[in-house]
Amino acid sequence: MLVHELLRAHVTRRIGHGARYVVTRAYLSDGTIQQRANPGVPDEEQLPWEKVGRYDDLAAERERLRREGWEIGDGPGTRI
Repeated sequence: MLVHELLRAHVTRRIGHGARYVVTRAYLSDGTIQQRANPGVPDEEQLPWEKVGRYDDLAAERERLRREGWEIGDGPGTRI
């Protein structure tokens, strides 16, 4: 089964004083939510994805992410 990314969201998190990392979530066409954390690696495409949940309503997820301060973009249509 071919799975496409429908939505991608990013947020910057902080650890202590000054240490930051970017969390990226990908919402896939099969209802899966995957996430990866980038501690500052230049080529984040090499970082592994981790399944963190499922969704039923993509529009509701988009609104929730927006309320929580995530930057939202359409997925690149890539296969994961």
